[in-house]
Amino acid sequence: IFGYKISNVINQNPFSTDIIALTGAAPAKDSMNTLQLLLNNTEEIVLVFDTHLNNTTFNKAAFTYIRNWLGKDIHQGMNVVDIVPAYMQERVSLLYRAALNGCAQLFEEELKKDGASTIFLSNIKPAYNNEGEIVGVISITQDVTEKRRKEKELKDIEQRWRFAFEKSNHGLWEWNLESGVVNYSESYKTLHGFTDADLQ
Repeated sequence: IFGYKISNVINQNPFSTDIIALTGAAPAKDSMNTLQLLLNNTEEIVLVFDTHLNNTTFNKAAFTYIRNWLGKDIHQGMNVVDIVPAYMQERVSLLYRAALNGCAQLFEEELKKDGASTIFLSNIKPAYNNEGEIVGVISITQDVTEKRRKEKELKDIEQRWRFAFEKSNHGLWEWNLESGVVNYSESYKTLHGFTDADLQ
């Protein structure tokens, strides 16, 4: 059933409907095939909404993630607040309405399911037609769990290194050759009897 539903999503080609609805002009068939290929082969979750925040387009990744993480089968016409969990509805509605007013939004949310957690980062942007009018909202969401894990790991390593260095009573200084700024560790100042004012 799952494979059938995904193939239906791909075959229905919701992206072509969206381009016609948002721009008022049907794109060339070759362009549509290329866009559909791109859309369904990206790992990012891509969603497009009209000015009423009803979905007009979604890719294969969106269908899969929404089904697996939120337990919902997305379809064209589904409102953005009906896609997300109840506790997120008010915040998501405000973010998407801000995008409709021309203000791009970044939104990060950690979802938990069956003991696992995934961090998603959404870039919610206004969709403009050829005349520069806002005709909807485009949301591109990435799974940034691994990136955030690596950032935390790097920060933890840096903190441990700084702690060990400061406690070893070795003086450390760093000179940024591009900016000309020199930073001194507390242990450096203590070892050499300098104050912050002395080193400015």
